[in-house]
Amino acid sequence: MNHIIIIGFKSVGKSSVGQALAGALGLPYLDFDRKLEAFYAENTGGTLSVSDILRTQGEPYFRLLETAVLPRVLSQESRSVIALGGGTPCTPVNQKLLREHTIIYLSDKPDVLFERIMAAGVPAFFPKDKTPRAGFDEIWQARTGVYESLATITVGNSVPIAKTVERIVGERSKRQRSTLLLMHGPNLNRLGKRDQELYGTLTLPELEAKTAEEAKRLGYDLITFQSNHEGGLIDWIQAHAEMAAGIIINPGAYTHYSYALHDALVDTHLPAVEVHLSKIEDREPWRQVSVIAPACIEQIMGKKEAGYAEAAQRLVDYLQRTKV
Repeated sequence: MNHIIIIGFKSVGKSSVGQALAGALGLPYLDFDRKLEAFYAENTGGTLSVSDILRTQGEPYFRLLETAVLPRVLSQESRSVIALGGGTPCTPVNQKLLREHTIIYLSDKPDVLFERIMAAGVPAFFPKDKTPRAGFDEIWQARTGVYESLATITVGNSVPIAKTVERIVGERSKRQRSTLLLMHGPNLNRLGKRDQELYGTLTLPELEAKTAEEAKRLGYDLITFQSNHEGGLIDWIQAHAEMAAGIIINPGAYTHYSYALHDALVDTHLPAVEVHLSKIEDREPWRQVSVIAPACIEQIMGKKEAGYAEAAQRLVDYLQRTKV
């Protein structure tokens, strides 16, 4: 399930914007801090706010608690807008989970946030051995890089909430119109080492970079992914399809039998182009049948790396022809 997740520093307005965004998109809203408090109460019998849990139990315990609760929240069956705590994205294991979702980084000027935070007193997560401002600056520097690296969309929240929500909705729509997905199935991470007569000489990163250059020339960003696992590919499609205009896919061996991958492509309602480095129609009989092709607008094969540039061009041509 691809959730829309609001991240950002304390007091930046994640909850207020999250609730308004959920209303604008017709989605449920979840506040991560409330879920964390409920989990703590369920497992300890104590009723504490997140601030009190952090203050009484300490930060190491609190970060472990976040890591325990986050998978539970992300497994919600209903797609939701979720506002996270300021430090939740900073744990590497949490970052891995969050990358499968649409991340909205809500930002504001540090001086504004510091004053807003201090109006309620020094928070429990500020270092005790530093002045409040020095502690804030240290955490600000550490967290903003993480927020930026995770962000699908970054929006400043220095305007009324309705305006911020309008910007987020606009950026989602704009990104959807200008992003292509490039997916590779099993064993294609071995490009450059596999039979070069069949598959060419480029490594997968080199092939992705060349395709990204072609997409950029055509006016599109390119997001890439490779997995040796069917479920990983399907999960990635489900997580990223909403933010894309179309898909280029080389399913590898899944071409010939993965009806689940076929269904995942169909469910996106996006145009897809199937591409193969080798000419599968001239290879072994079992390779000549593609169960993926019916889910795609075109199939390009046997042109090695040049087939990817052609796939990008064909996909963009289709998008231009069908533009409303």
